[in-house]
Amino acid sequence: MTNVHEIIEKVRGAGQRLPPGEAAVLFAAAVRLAAAQGATLRSRLVQIDDSGGLHLAQFDDQAPESEPGYLAPELHGADAPRKSEPRVQVYAAGALGFELLTGHRAPGNPAELSGPLGDIVRIALAPDRRERFGDLTQLHDAVEGVQPRPPAEGERNILGALRTRFTRVAPEKEALARLIEKVGALETQIGHLAKAQSKLDAAQRQALEQLDRFQDGQQRMSAARPAPSAFGPAIIAALLAAAAVIGAGYALGMISLPGRARQEPAPVAPAVEEKKPPAVEEKKTAVEAGDAGAAAAVDAGAPDASVAAAETTDAGAVAAAEPKPAKPKRAPEVSQAQLLHAVAISQVRRGESALEKGRADEALESFRAALENEATLAVAFRGMGMAYAMQGNDAQALQAYQRYLQLAPTAADKGDIRRSIAELKTRAKIGTGEK
Repeated sequence: MTNVHEIIEKVRGAGQRLPPGEAAVLFAAAVRLAAAQGATLRSRLVQIDDSGGLHLAQFDDQAPESEPGYLAPELHGADAPRKSEPRVQVYAAGALGFELLTGHRAPGNPAELSGPLGDIVRIALAPDRRERFGDLTQLHDAVEGVQPRPPAEGERNILGALRTRFTRVAPEKEALARLIEKVGALETQIGHLAKAQSKLDAAQRQALEQLDRFQDGQQRMSAARPAPSAFGPAIIAALLAAAAVIGAGYALGMISLPGRARQEPAPVAPAVEEKKPPAVEEKKTAVEAGDAGAAAAVDAGAPDASVAAAETTDAGAVAAAEPKPAKPKRAPEVSQAQLLHAVAISQVRRGESALEKGRADEALESFRAALENEATLAVAFRGMGMAYAMQGNDAQALQAYQRYLQLAPTAADKGDIRRSIAELKTRAKIGTGEK
């Protein structure tokens, strides 16, 4: 972890000051934490971890004082109180605020302080203890009134970027560290590929063994199967021939179905007698003379139209009575765009989880993968901005935040993002030496 004393010394050595917004956020967070723990503040005791979390180390009242500017005036008198006395703690908190806001060592010149937060620090540094705040809780309430606490995630991003910017290693060492990290990731991927290849080889061997067993079984079944009999096909052919003869006879009217009476033709009204040709006269004579064989032959040759019509009607009624099977409903289809969106959201969540653990590089990989699946996913750009800010890559963070606001102008956290953009722009001006 990095303590605030190191950050202040690096800024002071560069002849610069912390951006007012970052200094105010850091001071308010330190006072809030000290009030909650009843702790005595020193710049060396205020520490920032890799993920932007703020911590207070324990103050040793008996240890030699390493930051004399934090000692209240009454501590130099004969009847000096303890360093953990409430108004003495308020003075130490004011000394920390003076260093953060002005860049100079405490107590310094109170005239350098400006704004509402500067007035509060001036009261905390009052030489007369009776003019100070009664304790750290009163000081915290006053600070909260003029410097509201940002969202927890925004505060961690600001403090994490501040820590990263002033603890950044040399470019060549950073490049070497990234190269080592990539080599390690490549070795991990190679190991995964080797495991996958071994599993594939085992599955292939198993499939070949199953195929060999199947072929052996086929050969044994072929060897044990008896020769086909010649009587079976002959019997089937005879049955088919008999069915064909019966069908032909029924179609010609020579065979009738059991239980169905033959319908006599309807009587025909007598027509006007006409002169018939000789052949018709001969037929009539033969019928009247009792030639039953000829009449039977004539009747057998004429199909019964009424029976065929009745059969057709019955078949239609049966077909109509049979219920039609219901068509199965098809399951709704999922489009490829919906699948890609679901995958992108999952990758964004993985990146946010990595951010919470302080793994900025891992988070960036997840957000980039999400944008490959859905290039206009706004939350992915917001996550990239946070990850870049955590790495101290202010230019990339600024671009990502601006892209997020373009895609989601009505987002609920647009105010926080705009404040982060303003901080990044201010920080960029300080980095280039502009005042």
